[in-house]
Amino acid sequence: MAVLAMGGASTGASQSGRGGLHPVRDGYTLTADVNLVQGGFSVRYRIVDPLAWVKAGTAQTIDALIEGSCYHAATTALAVTKIDDALGARLSSLREEVRTAAQKRIDELALGVELVAVEVQQWVPPAAVLGAFNEVTSAQVEARTAVEQARTYRAQLLPKAESDAYRVRQQAEADRTQWVARAQGETSAFLALLAEHRAAPDLVEPRLRAEALEEVLPRLKFKTILPADSGPVHLLLREGR
Repeated sequence: MAVLAMGGASTGASQSGRGGLHPVRDGYTLTADVNLVQGGFSVRYRIVDPLAWVKAGTAQTIDALIEGSCYHAATTALAVTKIDDALGARLSSLREEVRTAAQKRIDELALGVELVAVEVQQWVPPAAVLGAFNEVTSAQVEARTAVEQARTYRAQLLPKAESDAYRVRQQAEADRTQWVARAQGETSAFLALLAEHRAAPDLVEPRLRAEALEEVLPRLKFKTILPADSGPVHLLLREGR
């Protein structure tokens, strides 16, 4: 079993932002969303075919070929991966993708080597933009937190709102049924009375007058009867307060 360490972000002047990044000296690659990533990783491997290993060349040559295969696999995988996924959600699967792709290249080169594991030691944006990247990451975390809080509030509030709306609709439906039935009853009574009046107005009108007086007189405090020289008796009615 052998361990091969590769890469690692530099800490020279270029990282301060004064000289920019040098593609060879500093080492970096691009992600799918055009962000820069620097890092280092180690590879554990074992020799599974000693004859192929010997034919492949010296140990230094084979290590260089393994290193190049891993760098190519890592660069290819990162090129189709967004930086947030590369640094977080997809980090574990990314390791396996790099190992699988590198192993395929190593098999093509017939090095007689099997990669056991690819371990990421460091995988970060360049130091010159690390502060800004952390601020963006922090803002994204706050945004996700706010969204989750809003969803939680919605989940708590929505059932109550739906219950209140259902209760209001039920009450409105009950009121509608009651008022419609009442209006229909009053309409039927009025039409029946109208038919009676048309058939015998001399009988209906005195009855209606008497019913009206029975309803009104008990609510009056003062009652004054004004006699007339001729004609019907006039009543001056004043409701008490």
